Amino acid sequence: MDRESLHTQNLPFDLASVAAATEVLAVRHYDSVPWRVVEMDGELDISGVPLMRCHLVGDPAYVVFDLTRVPFMDASTLGIIVTSWRSATRAGGSVRIAGPARQVRRLLTITRLDQIVPVFASLEEALAGPPVRSRDAS
Repeated sequence: MDRESLHTQNLPFDLASVAAATEVLAVRHYDSVPWRVVEMDGELDISGVPLMRCHLVGDPAYVVFDLTRVPFMDASTLGIIVTSWRSATRAGGSVRIAGPARQVRRLLTITRLDQIVPVFASLEEALAGPPVRSRDAS
């Protein structure tokens, strides 16, 4: 991956090695006020954690994780979502999950993360309505 393509994905240039190591995963973010939408495409496992973290720099108070194009997710990704939720909650914000596939939805249910972080069927639904503060982080 070259510097230009990293720039277009909103990544700092020094993350070239991280991006090269996660060729099967594409991550980008954009702002849809007040939300920071973190969009992933591919399988989410431990190799993608550094790439996901770089899109959460600055600890945004309102985050939507768009999982529409994520067929598989492991526990390391849950850790990123929980960390983001804690930061957002402390800042008076919230986190939402949009469009999880069946396997991903099952993981959210088994771990009961869906009881803390609201899960929506689509990105449009997640962005609709006023942002409601998440339950307090413990």
